[in-house]
Amino acid sequence: MRQRSTTLSPPQTTAPAIPADEAIDVALDAVPGGIVELDLDTDRGRVVWEALIAADAGGLWEVYVDAATADVLKQEQDD
Repeated sequence: MRQRSTTLSPPQTTAPAIPADEAIDVALDAVPGGIVELDLDTDRGRVVWEALIAADAGGLWEVYVDAATADVLKQEQDD
């Protein structure tokens, strides 16, 4: 089997400025529903909260909340 080189992002070493409960509130304001999953991750060099939401209107949505500013960076329907 062929080996591939993998570069990992550095681990998050400090607490995010926006706590999980605030990120949940921001995500649910963007897409009303229920939180299925919440993860702290990086996206394009930014630390983000990734919220998976079972929307009241139906379907699953991913909402990306900036962990430093609480801005909604992206929201998209999950397949």
